[in-house]
Amino acid sequence: MQIIITKMMLFTFSFILFAQMTRAETDATTCTKFDFNRDWTFAKSEADGVADFEKENMSMEEVFLPHSWNCEDMVVGNKSPYEGIGWYRKTFIAPALEKGQRLLIEFEGVNNLYKVWVNGGYAGGRNGGFLPTLMDITDLLDDGENTILVRVDSRFDITAAMPANIDWNRYGGITRPVWMHIQEHAYLTSAGVEIRTPEVTKASASTLVKVTIHEESLNGSELQINHTLYDPVGNIVSTTLNSLNTKYSRTNRVETSLPLVANPELWSDTNPIQYSLKTEVIEGDKVIDHRIDRIGYRFYRFDADKGFVLNGESTQLRGANIHIFYPGLGNAVPERFHRSEMELMKEMGCNFMRTAHYPRPKVVLDLCDELGILVMEEQPYWHGSVRAHHGEEAIDNAPRLINDMVSHHRNHPSIIAWNTVNEVMIAPYFQIGLGHFEPNDPRRKAWMINNKEYPYLRRHLQKMVDSFKEADPDRPVSMVVGGSWKKNDVAQMTSVADIVAYNGGAMRFGSEFKDLETGKIYDFQPDYYRELYPERIHMMSEGVLNVYTYERGEWEKEDEAWRFSADCWNQMGERPWFSGGSMWCFTDYSANGILRLHGVVDRYRLKKDLFHFYEAMWADYPVLHIMGHWNHESGSSQDIVVFTNCSDVELSLNGKSLGKGVPSAKDYPNIDKTPLVWKSITFESGKLEAKGKYGIQQLADTRITAGKPTQIVLKASNELIADGRDISYIDIMLCDKKGNRCYTSNSELKIEVNGAAKLAGSNEITVAGGMARVAIRSNGESGEITITAFGKNLEKEEITIKSIKIV
Repeated sequence: MQIIITKMMLFTFSFILFAQMTRAETDATTCTKFDFNRDWTFAKSEADGVADFEKENMSMEEVFLPHSWNCEDMVVGNKSPYEGIGWYRKTFIAPALEKGQRLLIEFEGVNNLYKVWVNGGYAGGRNGGFLPTLMDITDLLDDGENTILVRVDSRFDITAAMPANIDWNRYGGITRPVWMHIQEHAYLTSAGVEIRTPEVTKASASTLVKVTIHEESLNGSELQINHTLYDPVGNIVSTTLNSLNTKYSRTNRVETSLPLVANPELWSDTNPIQYSLKTEVIEGDKVIDHRIDRIGYRFYRFDADKGFVLNGESTQLRGANIHIFYPGLGNAVPERFHRSEMELMKEMGCNFMRTAHYPRPKVVLDLCDELGILVMEEQPYWHGSVRAHHGEEAIDNAPRLINDMVSHHRNHPSIIAWNTVNEVMIAPYFQIGLGHFEPNDPRRKAWMINNKEYPYLRRHLQKMVDSFKEADPDRPVSMVVGGSWKKNDVAQMTSVADIVAYNGGAMRFGSEFKDLETGKIYDFQPDYYRELYPERIHMMSEGVLNVYTYERGEWEKEDEAWRFSADCWNQMGERPWFSGGSMWCFTDYSANGILRLHGVVDRYRLKKDLFHFYEAMWADYPVLHIMGHWNHESGSSQDIVVFTNCSDVELSLNGKSLGKGVPSAKDYPNIDKTPLVWKSITFESGKLEAKGKYGIQQLADTRITAGKPTQIVLKASNELIADGRDISYIDIMLCDKKGNRCYTSNSELKIEVNGAAKLAGSNEITVAGGMARVAIRSNGESGEITITAFGKNLEKEEITIKSIKIV
């Protein structure tokens, strides 16, 4: 019952959300926007320029964007993926342009450095792969067929900020979508509407809007800028009109103060309600450009005594870090992937996300706005990229990266803080050209940060903080410290930012901390920081699951994991001055050929049982989940744990009541909805069932002792959109002859995909805990897709889904 209700709720919510997102993309279209992601070709080549590349006359493979050339070679076990240069080519017929119109190409993200040529003419480029770039290619166009070439370099470069070696995968390629825009002679730039809400209370809200117009006409234009503010149900709140003469200037700015909004409906994590601002650029009686931005009116602060306070109420930040990674796709994932991931975080009850360790695409932040997920967004500096040997170039480059990120993302109400750098005082144990230093390598010590670098690090961090403050005076700026947190104090680093956030080594969950000077022992290490710095803002940037790593289906570790998690969040909840924060990590992920098993879901986004612990603790819909399985040794004694937010939960075995469970609230008094435990239940083959109430709803969850696996069950999450980017998850379950899930069975299977899609990743998969998942990706064609699964001593299973063209 619980599963049906939850999935029905999520299906309805997903459908509405998909419609909202589609509408939001249409609304935000500045003039005419075209999908530019199909019919590309790709080849690896170290050619430096167009002439050299053309001389090679290489054969190129057909690809759809977004695309990474590391999807196949950056897999678990391979520590030598291709890092170098790749070339993309596309031929196209340019749309007919009316007099004065411009044709622009928008790259949402290309890793890591790239240059673009159209018909041999240089169109532009960028260092850093996580933010959009708009290029005007009008003057480079030919009549008839045109060719665009993109040279992408995935290697380390300090101007792109990411260090040479990082604890995530640096995927090379055009990893985010590409769009074509037709614009009139005067148009809004890609980050051309800046919205601030500097004074918000429950009684009124102020709104400042700064518009940036690019003008191509040498004679300039007489324009009007019209702002129309709509309330959450579509009623007009106010209309404001300004005049603009663009003569003599290509870049023009107009700042407007909108009328005060009386008694605004406030945006929050539990009520993510938004207003809409329509901005129109008008010439004569014609609207030549427009866009719609969402506004979430809210007021908040980080308080040294009350933690995070949102709209006047103390609100614990509870969430997770997350990497953009999926087997077979890398970080070149379609929009629906991002939507499903944010929905999954919200389903678990998260109200917070740290974007470890780089900016997110707009679609993710739009979803955080709509779902009510608070965000600390981080620029792509990681501790290895903040080193004195990189020189002043790195310091000088920081404002560009920061201004770029802030200008594109500042309008999102979900963003509550900007983060400068991850673990500034921890140096990675590897060096350019030398690789990773093992613990016994004598070079390791020499590569660590020493006090001679402190002045450089202080200046670098101060420059970053100042740049954030200049770009956005309304939000606080944080810094993240790790195990060497004390060095940050000695180097006078922690006084630079507004917020000091702690990673796992600085939290020391599960072990006491002793102050060597006083001999005083602390159960929770931040208590020590608070005594030293009572005015400091304290929060967790990474923690809890750093010390627990296990695959989904390793049932013996689930009990340890939830108890440890409960203890960590109980300690944070006991201290109102601690703002909460983000655990490490929401998903398992791959890094440098190693699978990092820190997630509450696995790399395919299948839930571990720990997901349901958090879901029961944080979610506001009914949860009833028996932890683990019911396949044990005959006569053995078992503790049974149920994750639930229901009341009157009763357990039965083969129809016989085992009574009510013992709440674990006495062990974790600062956590709502702690798990229920039945101690020392003698195993008996059959049906274990839990029943409970959530309001007037009756819920049940069961575990049945399964026999040997004999069959494979396949289920598709959705039909495919035939755009070359969309994906569908195929869930795989091993069952016995009666159809019961075999929770303790692990098997190797092979998958075959035929028709209008291809498998994203390897066709050989491992089933863990009786479950697995693969992704299939559209090949751009419509039609039927057949997915077949094979396994030793298992019946072959086949399902068919459709790929649909959407005009």
